[in-house]
Amino acid sequence: MLFQDIVNFLGRELHLPDLALDEEGAFAVQLDDVIVSFVPEPQSTHFLMRAQLGTIGLADDKGLADLLAGNFFPDGVGGANLGVNDEGHVLLTQQLALGSLAFPWLLGALERFVNLAELWQNRLNASRVFPSSSAASDSMIFAIAS
Repeated sequence: MLFQDIVNFLGRELHLPDLALDEEGAFAVQLDDVIVSFVPEPQSTHFLMRAQLGTIGLADDKGLADLLAGNFFPDGVGGANLGVNDEGHVLLTQQLALGSLAFPWLLGALERFVNLAELWQNRLNASRVFPSSSAASDSMIFAIAS
C-alpha cells in the first residue's frame, strides 16, 4: 500500500473529495474537535498519525508526570505516544506500517486515536491547561469531515 492510497481511501470514506497531500507530502483531517495529521516517514514504510492536544507548562511537574503515566499504563494511550515539544505543545502520535495495513483496520485505528485525543484534551482542560488553536500548520491541507 502507498501513502497516496490512504489519502484516496479516507477521502472516499470521510466524504472529502478534495483531500490531497500538501507540498511536504502530508495531509490532515478534522474529526470532531481533533485535527489528525498524517505524515509519511521519509525512507520508511511507516507513517504517523499526529494530533496536537493543547499546551502544558514545562515546569508543571504533575502535568508532565500524568503524561508520562499515560504512556506507561496500558489504558493510557493504547499504542500511541504522548509527547511535549520545547514550546509546551502536547502531541499524541502513533506510528503505523503501510505494508501490513488494511483499510477497515485503519478506520478503527483512526477512531481509537481520535477518541484517545479527545480523552487527553479533556484531561488537559481539566488540569487548567488550555488547548492550542493551531493544531495543523498553516501550509497543511486539511478538510473537515461531516
